[in-house]
Amino acid sequence: MWKIEVSEAAERDLGLLFLHLANSYVEFASNRREAAAQARKHVQKVFAARERIASASMRGERHDAWMPGLRHLILDKGVYCYLVDEGAHGIRILAIFFGGQDHQRCMLLRLLGSP
Repeated sequence: MWKIEVSEAAERDLGLLFLHLANSYVEFASNRREAAAQARKHVQKVFAARERIASASMRGERHDAWMPGLRHLILDKGVYCYLVDEGAHGIRILAIFFGGQDHQRCMLLRLLGSP
């Protein structure tokens, strides 16, 4: 059985995703309460999808040039950047981006230490 660990940076990504979605829903005529509920539901769906990585952890696209072992996989409009430790049956999620973001650029900037 695979153990999935979510980094602090990936947890922050979910918070940023919530804020982005809530603000977007308000702009499309939802009141703040409804917008927050819609955003929360979407973020929960994206976060829950992380468990599906364990069913086929090696299927994500590799990015060894950026970081040895780094992979990304798109599930339910969430883009997961992660590392696999086969020996320990562990998956460490380093980032979770929204499908509409330029996730490759965002991940490269993060790896380079840029804000």
